Amino acid sequence: MMACKSKQPAPPAWQPDETVPGVRHPLEGLEPGNLLAFMALLGLLRALEMARPHWRSRSYWDVETHPWRPVLTLAGPQTQADVARAAAEGAHALLSPVEGICSTAAIREKQKAQGRVKEPEAEIEEAKKQGKPTKKLQGELNKQGKRANQLRDEHKTTTIAASYDDLEYLVGSQDAERESWVACLAAWVPGKDGRREVRSSPLKLTSGQQAFAGVFVTLARDCDPMEIARSLFQPWRYMHRGDSFRFDGAEARRYAYLAGDPTDKKLWTVPGQTGKGVAPSERGANILAAVGFRAFPVITLRHGVVIPGMGRKNHEWLSVPIWTAKGGRGATRAGIERLLWQGGNDNLPPRPDVLGWQRFRIFEISDSPTSKYKSVAYDGLIDSNDMAAAPPP
Repeated sequence: MMACKSKQPAPPAWQPDETVPGVRHPLEGLEPGNLLAFMALLGLLRALEMARPHWRSRSYWDVETHPWRPVLTLAGPQTQADVARAAAEGAHALLSPVEGICSTAAIREKQKAQGRVKEPEAEIEEAKKQGKPTKKLQGELNKQGKRANQLRDEHKTTTIAASYDDLEYLVGSQDAERESWVACLAAWVPGKDGRREVRSSPLKLTSGQQAFAGVFVTLARDCDPMEIARSLFQPWRYMHRGDSFRFDGAEARRYAYLAGDPTDKKLWTVPGQTGKGVAPSERGANILAAVGFRAFPVITLRHGVVIPGMGRKNHEWLSVPIWTAKGGRGATRAGIERLLWQGGNDNLPPRPDVLGWQRFRIFEISDSPTSKYKSVAYDGLIDSNDMAAAPPP
């Protein structure tokens, strides 16, 4: 009689280290050549600065060890779990004002829908006076009334402003945090008829009815330390299907190349993966990237908008730095953001602490006049002397 093979116990799920504190933390999950990873690194530093300012968080890229990875340094020893919990706390606090912005936008949309009800009501009254049929007008009234009465969910907000008047309404709060967030999401530009128009951030890669401002709300409501820890200290597994900024070029391609209709709900539920959606993403990195957005205020130009790191003449390219430890123990969050402003300027001299600039192409794809979306692709590393270099390992 053959002996039954004993079942091997499943390996324990990965957990961030709770026992060995350190002042130096390699961030194994954040690879070069990935815009989502860079945004997450900026968000991590800002979140830690918010939640634990006495940690004096810094970072630099370790280019002496392959593969290249950023390193987080702290003033005192902390565990991986400590870092993840503090980052989640800071992210939640920093993202909370966006919920108020989206809520205000939802209220504004409802008010506009209620205003549209008045037009068919007036037309019905006029038709009755003239003895004309009102059935068609009544149908339009019912349609507009249904829209006006429906609940407007703030995390279904696709944009924060559809017009100059809407943006004026949103920025009138005199709240510094709210104003800073609005400045990163949209801006006014001169219109052809002399009236200012509203443009979204060039980092708005989602399209159609996919949420943009609303993504911040859903991410802020669940700043899970475990998701953040996994994104920072482990290779990415892309296990979440749900709201995402689509900053990861591979994720954007998976969405674009899907054989079926991306809106088909039959494709939404995938065994072993959380949430709903069709292109799996890395949720912890998206949470931190949402915080990293604050480094990219929208700059108004004569013929459009740009962001730090984007060339003033060519708005298609975004350059972000790879910096080393030569400038000291590491770069502060504010120091990295100052470097970003240099990314779009080709005339500045090289810096000894900047190895080079990672260049990303942000391009628009259009398959019809009414359907447009953007995607991002990594274009390689340009060294600090403007000489083409091999992509980082």
